[in-house]
Amino acid sequence: MKKIVEKIDKLLKKQYYVIDVLPKQVPNNSKGQFFEVEEYLLNNHRQLCLHYRFASVILKLMCYYPVILFIVNHNKIVKDPSPKMIGDSIYHMMENHGETLNILFSKNVLFVLEESCLTITVYNPSKDMRAIIKKIAKGEGLFWWKPEQS
Repeated sequence: MKKIVEKIDKLLKKQYYVIDVLPKQVPNNSKGQFFEVEEYLLNNHRQLCLHYRFASVILKLMCYYPVILFIVNHNKIVKDPSPKMIGDSIYHMMENHGETLNILFSKNVLFVLEESCLTITVYNPSKDMRAIIKKIAKGEGLFWWKPEQS
C-alpha cells in the first residue's frame, strides 16, 4: 500500500486535465450562479446521471489500460477491480459526502474523483491517452480541458 500511496503523491504534482460537465473553468469574477448550479447537480437525482457518465469514462478506459483502485477513505487498494466494483465505488462515493477515489491507470496516470466535484481530475496523461479520453468524454456528454496551472 505504501508504494501506491507514494506513487499517487508524486502524480498529484504532475500536469493535470479535467473531465467536466462544463467546457471551461468558470472565472472567479463570474456573474453566473456556478455554486447554486453545482449544489443542485450534486444533491438531486441528476447526480445519478453524472455517476453513470463518470463510471462510463472509467470503464471504457479500462478496456485499454490496467487499473488499480484506491478508495482513500477506507485505505483499500484493489488491483484490476471488476467493472461492477468501479461502478459501485463511484456510486457510493457520490452518495456519501466526503469520499475520494483514486484510480491509477498503467503508464502512471491518476484519476481523482471526489463527491463534491463535477469533475474528474486526470494527472499525467500521455498524448495518446489524452486523445482517447477526449473522445470518450465527448461521447458521454462531458468536456476535456486543461486548467491554468501554477
